Amino acid sequence: MRTTMIARVAACAAALLVLACARTPNGRASDTAAASSSGAAPQSQTIVEREWTLVTLGDSAAPLGSGGKPATMRFDSAASRAAGFAGCNRYSAPYTIVGDSLHFGLAMSTKMACMDGDTLERAFLAIIPEVTGFQTADSTLTLTGTSGALASFRAR
Repeated sequence: MRTTMIARVAACAAALLVLACARTPNGRASDTAAASSSGAAPQSQTIVEREWTLVTLGDSAAPLGSGGKPATMRFDSAASRAAGFAGCNRYSAPYTIVGDSLHFGLAMSTKMACMDGDTLERAFLAIIPEVTGFQTADSTLTLTGTSGALASFRAR
């Protein structure tokens, strides 16, 4: 009976160890654990914790915002939020990545008045709810929707 109990405890400890190794500190399954079994880095790892600068918006070169600054985006994996400069104000939105699927929740922004940058900000924030996926190539991030490419960014 004692040997059976020790075997059960050992089996449980081994199972917990396997689960702990496949989890990140925030308790979610690790993309790197899944990627290491396939031998490839997950695509989401290439976009998080990097500063992205807006290059195109739709089919056109992105205009500059207030102070001649471009719109930016940074994906914070710990908070599952994307944030940056939208053209006039700072913004933030929750995001979810599953494979190459990307969805944003409701975006929030500060409400400062700007003499310029408002056109960029309105257009940029309008695409956020339209995003359904992303693609990466070299140091370029393209946000996609049902109609195709919505915006492209270059890594800083």
